[in-house]
Amino acid sequence: MSGPILPKTEGILAVWRVGLVAYRDALRRECHRHKCYDAGEAAIREAYPDLPRKEASVHIVNAVVWASIHHLEWLRNGVPRREWIWPPDHRGVGRHRNPGYEDV
Repeated sequence: MSGPILPKTEGILAVWRVGLVAYRDALRRECHRHKCYDAGEAAIREAYPDLPRKEASVHIVNAVVWASIHHLEWLRNGVPRREWIWPPDHRGVGRHRNPGYEDV
């Protein structure tokens, strides 16, 4: 088993911050989790264009894991819960949407 996921340098932490801000913004817009990761990866690649796509993808995944452990309150602050979007009796049948949640 590998060790804990931590930023090894200040440079890596800066890369992660860029991705996490975009990831959190996508969460606030109630995007699917996959779209949130894509937004974080795109932000990293825009800020660091010499970084390969695969490496940017690894960075955003590691950044989200790290933030989920060490900064969960910041990551989730102001993000709606799924129960607010789908009714509790959803049970996976059909797509029940509340009005105003078009990107879910």
